[in-house]
Amino acid sequence: MITSTSCCCPQLRQQRISSPHYNYLLYIPPECDISSSSSSSPSSSSSSSPSSTVSWPVIVFLHASGESAKTQGDDQLLKLLRHGIPKVVEERSDNGHSFPFITISPQSGFSGWGWDPTRLKLLIDDIM
Repeated sequence: MITSTSCCCPQLRQQRISSPHYNYLLYIPPECDISSSSSSSPSSSSSSSPSSTVSWPVIVFLHASGESAKTQGDDQLLKLLRHGIPKVVEERSDNGHSFPFITISPQSGFSGWGWDPTRLKLLIDDIM
């Protein structure tokens, strides 16, 4: 089961999610309506029909060892904001900028090093 979490951490533009596979940050652009079968792209023209479905690119950001969770806790996900796509999404979103893609930023756990391809696939399958 995948659940959104809330904590005393600062309000992020990316959702903090707990799952049995990995905890992760998820960014979904405001223009992407995941509750319906159609979404409008930031660059889509007004000529697209409401029944058309827009495909959104998905980026999976895999961090290096310095951002791994050393202990359990929601605050560990904040380490993902140090570098890369999660950092840029968070900083630019503060200025009202949105991005034309979805990002999934899992965090490797405190129980081991590196990424397990099977767990990553399960996580991505659960989200998609």
